[in-house]
Amino acid sequence: MNVSLFSEKIISIDKGFHIAGGTQVFGKFKKLKQCMKLCAAIPTCFAADYNPWLYKCYIHSNLTACAPLKAHKKFIHFKKVPCS
Repeated sequence: MNVSLFSEKIISIDKGFHIAGGTQVFGKFKKLKQCMKLCAAIPTCFAADYNPWLYKCYIHSNLTACAPLKAHKKFIHFKKVPCS
């Protein structure tokens, strides 16, 4: 998956996965890049989940960003921080 320059903070993208407990961001996100750009602009966003069918973006703080990934065919998960 091609990540543009504004999303250079993104270190991984996992298609078909999400993390429970994200905070839904108000609005519609027609593209993954919009969700990535939002997360990159928020210092407390360490990871996010994008649902391209519902155009929703869910951000994760340090409390949930490194929780276990769960399989879900409709989501795309990405991280700004490494998890050990």
